[in-house]
Amino acid sequence: MPPKVGFIHIDVDLYSSAKLVLDFIKPYLCEGTIILFDDWYCFPPGKHQGEKKAIQEFCGKYKDVCLIEWKNYSTFGKYFFVHFV
Repeated sequence: MPPKVGFIHIDVDLYSSAKLVLDFIKPYLCEGTIILFDDWYCFPPGKHQGEKKAIQEFCGKYKDVCLIEWKNYSTFGKYFFVHFV
C-alpha cells in the first residue's frame, strides 16, 4: 500500500497534465489531505477548463472522493480538503 500524504501542490497549468497527476495521486490521498491547485483561476468564471475540468472528471470517476473548497492562494490558486464519502 502506498504511503498517504497530507499536502499536494499541483502546478501543471494544463487540463491534460492535471488529469494525469490526479489519477497518479489518488492512492496517496487520505481524509484531510490538502490539495493546492496553483492555476485554478486561469480561465474566465464559469469556464470549466484546465484544472477545473480535470477535477470535475476526477470526482466523477472516483465517487468516493469529495474535494471541499477551503481558501484561495495568491492570485490564481485554490486550496481543497480531501474527504471520502
